Amino acid sequence: MLNARTLRQINERPKDVNRLPLLAAGGGSAALAALLYMVLALPLPALAALLVGTLLVLVLHRSQKARTTVPLTYEGKLDGETRARFDSVSGALEGLASSGGIHHLRSERRSREGEDTLPPERGPAGVGLLETPGIRADVPVWGVEAGGERLLFFPEGVLRHKNDRYEGIAYGSLRVGFPEVRFFEGETVLEIGGPRGLSVRLEVPDREAAARFGHAFGAGDPPKDPPGNPEEAASSPGEERGDSSRRREEAGASSEDQAGASLSAEVAEALGILGLEEGASMAQIGAAYKRMARTYHPDKVAGESVQIREYAEEKMKEVNAAYSTLKLRGRDPAAVGTG
Repeated sequence: MLNARTLRQINERPKDVNRLPLLAAGGGSAALAALLYMVLALPLPALAALLVGTLLVLVLHRSQKARTTVPLTYEGKLDGETRARFDSVSGALEGLASSGGIHHLRSERRSREGEDTLPPERGPAGVGLLETPGIRADVPVWGVEAGGERLLFFPEGVLRHKNDRYEGIAYGSLRVGFPEVRFFEGETVLEIGGPRGLSVRLEVPDREAAARFGHAFGAGDPPKDPPGNPEEAASSPGEERGDSSRRREEAGASSEDQAGASLSAEVAEALGILGLEEGASMAQIGAAYKRMARTYHPDKVAGESVQIREYAEEKMKEVNAAYSTLKLRGRDPAAVGTG
């Protein structure tokens, strides 16, 4: 399990395989084989020397490769409270990953005159089952990658990975919240702060997914969208009558579109697996399926541990089944939404 000793072991581990012993073993066996064959005319012993040398190189390589990775074993070692917290955090991160379209907000910029504050630059951000360099854990490790660093959420706490080194952060030291700021309409700003200058601000399009992540750390709800401009809402009586007529037409069309839209439990469950709500269009369903596939497809977790690959395989089965259900129901637009 993760503690101060294992963290030190992880940071002090060899980063690469030392090739010198491999070259010495391979070169020595090749030289011995050449001596036996060319000088002493002993082909069978020469062949045996080559085989033994090859086996020795493989054993040395595997041994050195093992020292570059530190195993963390949690099976049967987590108490109820730690397991519940880890499941809650992992579920919240899974929800963030399925929302897609997350960006990292860099520091705010100043205008050329140095007075006005411009919206911050947006950079790529990733949420999902991330690679854990030098660590092999037997549990799925979700994380956030932004600004050249990773926050990896383990059962005992968070590991901050930057410049090929890990820094441990206790869950109680994390500060998760929603700043009262809105740079882009319809987006929620999620901030993860902590000791030693940790500050990661993410722009999340799915407010509910951001709220769930915040709730896992005791944060309140993110701010709602501000009301519209009253001046824009003002209109003449003729415009009001026109708006009223349009609203009645739209309400009628909406009633027709939603006729018979009572979802079965199966369809509702399928929508939930893809992180969607009733009324989602087939285009939204397809986009959600692609986002989930980018997280759980076997190709995306091929280099992970057996436990993570098995977990991703089960999730991918659920996603495929959910998509098949919704695609079948999508032949009737009223059953799911309008495509």
